[in-house]
Amino acid sequence: MKSTQSLGLLMVLLLTAGESQGQWTGALPGGGANAHGGQLYLAEGGSTPPVNGVPDPAYSRGAGEMSTVPPDMVIAGDMSNAYPTPDIRFTPEGCTGPCPADADGYCCPPCWYLESGFRFQARNRPDRVTLSRRYIDVPGVGLVFAGRPLHTKYESFDGELGESLALGRFLGTDDSNRNQFVEMRYWATHDWETDSLASAVAPETLYGTFTMNFAGFSEASVHRYEYDSSIYNFEANYWLRPRGRPDRLVLYPNGCWRRERNTQVILSYMFGLRYISLNEDFDFRGESDGVIDDVPFEGLGRYSIAADNNMFGFQIGADLLQHGRNWSWGLQAKAAPLINVSEQGSLFRADGDPRFLSGNVSWTDDNAEVAFLGEFGAIGKFFITPNVTVFASYDLAWLFGVALAPEQFQRQIPVGTTPEIRDEGTVFMHGLTMGMQFQF
Repeated sequence: MKSTQSLGLLMVLLLTAGESQGQWTGALPGGGANAHGGQLYLAEGGSTPPVNGVPDPAYSRGAGEMSTVPPDMVIAGDMSNAYPTPDIRFTPEGCTGPCPADADGYCCPPCWYLESGFRFQARNRPDRVTLSRRYIDVPGVGLVFAGRPLHTKYESFDGELGESLALGRFLGTDDSNRNQFVEMRYWATHDWETDSLASAVAPETLYGTFTMNFAGFSEASVHRYEYDSSIYNFEANYWLRPRGRPDRLVLYPNGCWRRERNTQVILSYMFGLRYISLNEDFDFRGESDGVIDDVPFEGLGRYSIAADNNMFGFQIGADLLQHGRNWSWGLQAKAAPLINVSEQGSLFRADGDPRFLSGNVSWTDDNAEVAFLGEFGAIGKFFITPNVTVFASYDLAWLFGVALAPEQFQRQIPVGTTPEIRDEGTVFMHGLTMGMQFQF
C-alpha cells in the first residue's frame, strides 16, 4: 500500500511537468524538512522507488549503475511516504563536505578544497641589447667592422617547470544566493635560463660595445653571456560564485535518488591581494690572450647585473564556466595594478691584458613605480569522484613595468654618476597548468 502511494505521488509529479522532470521546492514529500529548490529527474530506464522509499544500503555499484545515497544524507522525518533524498541544507558550521554525487553540486559546495599541480611556462626575451662587435684584421687596412655577433635576443628561453598550489575555504551563502570562498594561491617558475657564445678565429677579433676598450672584452677570442630569471606569485582571493540553477535529483533504475548539477553557464568573480617577485641575473664575460716581450698574458672581463622586482597590490578577476554533469570548462581572467619596488646591482671587472684599460667598479639603484599584470586563459575540469577533480588550463600573462637585468647594461664605464634603473620592461608568459583538486 505504501509503495502504491509512493508510485502515485511520483506519477503526479511527472504528469505535472509534462515530461520526466518536475520542480521541488519547500517541504519535501512525506513531511520532510524544508530545502532549497531543485528538480526531480527520471533517469533512462528508471523505476519506482523501493518499498517504503528506502534504498538498499548494501547496494553496490555495477556497470551503468549508481551507488545509493548514504543513510546519513537522508532527511529525517516520516519516511513512510517520502522519497530518500540527500539533505541539501547547509551552514558553515554544519558543512560536512561535498554531496554524494558525480559532480560538485553548486547547492552543496565543499568545506575545503586543495589544488596541487605543475605549471609549465615559457617567456619572451628582453629588449635587444647589443653586446659585441666583430672586426676582421685586414693587412694594410686594419680592423674592418664585420657585424654584431652577440645580443640579448640571440637565444630564446626554454619552457620551464614550476609548481602550483591553492587552498580554499567555504564561508557560506550571502543574501544574493552566492557561495563565498576565501582562497590562498601560489605558483612559481624557477630558473628560466638562456646563454649564448661568440668566438673569433684569426684574423677575426671581438670588441665589447663599451665606449672604451677594456681588458678581456677588447681583441677578445670569446664573448659569452648567461641569463637566469625566476618568478614567484602569491595571492589571497575572495570568490563569489552564484549558485545558478538548483541541483537536480535524478531517479536511477535501482530506485535511488542522486544529486547532480544542472548543465548551465555561471559567471563567478573575485577580488583580492597579490604579491609577485621577479628575480634576474645577467652575466657577460670576455676572454683574450697574447704575448708581449715573450711574456704571455690572459685578459678576463666580467660584467654582472642582478635585478629584483617586488610587486604588491590588489586584483580583480572572473571566470565564465559551462558546467556539465561531471565536467566544466570555460575562460578565466585577472587584472592586477601593482606597486613595483625594484632594484639593481652591477659589478664590472676587467684586468690581465696590459694593452687595454683595467677596472673594478660597482653601483646600485632602486625605484618604486606602477606595474601591471594581466592574465587570460582557458580551463577544463573533469570530476573523477565527488571529492577528486583533474584540471588543465592554458594561460597567458603580461607583466608591464619591471626591471629586467639585461636592460640595465651600460656602455659608459666607468660611470660618471649612478645610472638610473630602467624599469619599463615587459614580460610575456604562457604555458600549461595541470593538476588535481581534492574536496573535503
